[in-house]
Amino acid sequence: MRKIITILLIAGFFASAASASLGELNVKAGVNLAGKAKGLNLPGTTINKGESFDINTGAVLGAEYLIPVIDLVRLGGGVQYLLPRRFKDLKRIPDDFIYSWIPIYFTAQVNPFITLLSQNEHLKGIFVKRNIGYNFFNGDASTVVITGGEFKTKYSGGVYYSIGVGYEFPFSLILELAYSVHKSKVSLESKAGYSKQDSDISYDNVGKNIGYKFKI
Repeated sequence: MRKIITILLIAGFFASAASASLGELNVKAGVNLAGKAKGLNLPGTTINKGESFDINTGAVLGAEYLIPVIDLVRLGGGVQYLLPRRFKDLKRIPDDFIYSWIPIYFTAQVNPFITLLSQNEHLKGIFVKRNIGYNFFNGDASTVVITGGEFKTKYSGGVYYSIGVGYEFPFSLILELAYSVHKSKVSLESKAGYSKQDSDISYDNVGKNIGYKFKI
């Protein structure tokens, strides 16, 4: 239910913002670095939920629509697609555990130096931002084979949030650096029907994005 409400609220924001033609569209691409996931629980293995595992660097695409509220603040919504990626430790985790995330979110961006130091054009481009929303989650495999046997997989999403800093150049180019957390869940059910394991996965990473702003 929370997922549906979040999606409807963000979709409603985009629809009303687009009809009002008040803001700006930021289109972005980048990479997620230093990614770690914990909470993985695999039947028949020594892996426990408290362990953290490195995830390979992956590409990300995204778009945001922002509306200026006051000189310092822009509010809006966005969506990202984290392209599929796998765990680095293929000795303990099957190589068909390949995951992707699609967060949709509200965002707040603050440019603290716009009015305080308005004479310094270089500082005016600095901003901080916060995202919070819902994170869709998917895996490539409908079944996986691990030490405990063959299992059917079921994927579900969870909360997404991030905090970051960035710089907007006068010619509309945008650079960002952000720390993000993606919550999700994987359920493994034995095809033989004798066991079921749930993994509440928390994937955190540092992302570097480059984007371009379009006035709408």
